[in-house]
Amino acid sequence: MMKDVYANSSINICASAAADSSEASFQRRDLSMLSPLDWTGLLDCDDIESELGPLPAYLQRIKFKLVNTSMYESDLSNAPLNLRAWVFQERILSRRHLYMTCNQLWWECRGMCACEVFPAGIPDRLDPSRTDTDEGYRVQYYALGGHRHHSIDNGAALDSSSAGQRKRVTQGELARHAPFSGPSEVDMYELWNRLVERYSQCNITYSSDKLPALSGLAKSFSILQGSGFALNGQSYLAGVWRPYLPEALYWKPKPPLRGDVPFGRNRPHPYRAPSWSWSSVESPVEWINSGQFTEPACRVEDAKVLHLDERYEAGMVKGGILHLRSRLIGPFTYEESPLMNLTPSPALDSRVRVALCSAEKECVTCWDERDFDSQKWCISYLDPLPDTVHEDGILNGTETVRKTVSLEASAKDPRIRLFLVPLFQRWGFAGVILCQVVVDETDLECADDKAVFQRVGSFAYMEIEKKVLDLIPERTIAII
Repeated sequence: MMKDVYANSSINICASAAADSSEASFQRRDLSMLSPLDWTGLLDCDDIESELGPLPAYLQRIKFKLVNTSMYESDLSNAPLNLRAWVFQERILSRRHLYMTCNQLWWECRGMCACEVFPAGIPDRLDPSRTDTDEGYRVQYYALGGHRHHSIDNGAALDSSSAGQRKRVTQGELARHAPFSGPSEVDMYELWNRLVERYSQCNITYSSDKLPALSGLAKSFSILQGSGFALNGQSYLAGVWRPYLPEALYWKPKPPLRGDVPFGRNRPHPYRAPSWSWSSVESPVEWINSGQFTEPACRVEDAKVLHLDERYEAGMVKGGILHLRSRLIGPFTYEESPLMNLTPSPALDSRVRVALCSAEKECVTCWDERDFDSQKWCISYLDPLPDTVHEDGILNGTETVRKTVSLEASAKDPRIRLFLVPLFQRWGFAGVILCQVVVDETDLECADDKAVFQRVGSFAYMEIEKKVLDLIPERTIAII
């Protein structure tokens, strides 16, 4: 409903500087701080040679206009209103915006971004659509015509032909930059990831709204992509598109820019999303560049989520399960170490164990959760699991609870086992770290066909021979 309201509105008037409804739309401001500062400098002519002799004095004087090059970011991107999760999709889906910010009025539409300082349009270097940033990807989607009925000519915005471009120009629909040609799958995959990265930085009052607050954008993306991107429990998987698997599994929580700032991140309770989805974590996320790992090391056999209310195809979910065909490497135990922190079990093939230990200096691990009070890495898992979870993945509404333990404590609990599952390979391999909670403590060294796993982190081995993986048989791995 709200998606259609914003997508069909003529203009969206935004009180961007207001943190909530109690604050004023118009802010007090110093107008003298808005205008560009005129400054004249002198050119150093000592090293300048001229056939006509010394440069005259008037040519040695250079005039500049000094402006705040981060005004878009400070006025709009980081405005209180635009840091709210529900506003994210509203801002993208609307055709035109008039922003009332703390410093000036801004205008943004598919054809122009302007402000009081630059009423004819901001310079290219200040325009986020010209930059390879999170905000640039947001504007890129906006300029692309994320929702088809944004376009006056009902679709010409996506037509990269000469005729299509001419039609867009004559009908006033020239976007701030040319649309993708296609657009290609790679472009759209990258675009969705960047939009999610930006969205994950936004604040949300109710944890359960994480997926509903993105549902409008998901529906528009589904229309734009067409076949294979239906909004159902088989294609749209709690914020992850099935055609983008397994690449879409290789994400990690994003640490704060300053390394000395205390931070924490966790998976909320009650259940919100499968552990393999970015939406399961209360944290900004980013996708890891697989770089040298160019070959797939797994195959998706099946993936599904079940919605809490089937009438809302992109809303809250009550469960989800992913079946990967790959190699289950482990179990491992955690040890405090400046290196990879994971020690392979004696039950692992000795040749694999030796290779892993020899390459531990080239291994990078990233844990999904961190306790804010102790500032220690931790893992969380759902326990006890329903007997049918390996079949349907349903967890919401069951007696299962989320338990959190530090990595040090997990090493002392024989029921908690850690495994590595490769997603990509070539000069090494990379993938996800999984946790299994063993029910029968007498059977700690094997994982039967009904075993289910929960994601707790990601890893990458930079240097290890491919033949090491070949020593481990493939199996189907169920992740909830």
